[in-house]
Amino acid sequence: MYLAEPQRPWVAPQTTWTNYQTPYYWQATGVKGVDDRNTHEHVRKVKYTEVGSWLDFDVTELVQQGIYEYILYGSYAGTNKDIQFRSNNYWLASERPKLAIWYE
Repeated sequence: MYLAEPQRPWVAPQTTWTNYQTPYYWQATGVKGVDDRNTHEHVRKVKYTEVGSWLDFDVTELVQQGIYEYILYGSYAGTNKDIQFRSNNYWLASERPKLAIWYE
């Protein structure tokens, strides 16, 4: 699982698999173009035993660099690893993504 900074000015209500905002398209569908995301990735290995459960991502290093927006994707080479996430408007509220912040 990779986490990267988007390089396009995306607008949440307009962002889709093909558009970062209406009527502008990602360079490659699914934010897979070299101009769509930063090449400095944060890698988080996902074990098969974690499938179907909540995943956490430690973004401390990225936040310290001033990076506050992220793209999650399953593979570097653009191949489909069949990783799926619920959206923030998924019908079952308990399965929607959530943001938890821990700080010292």
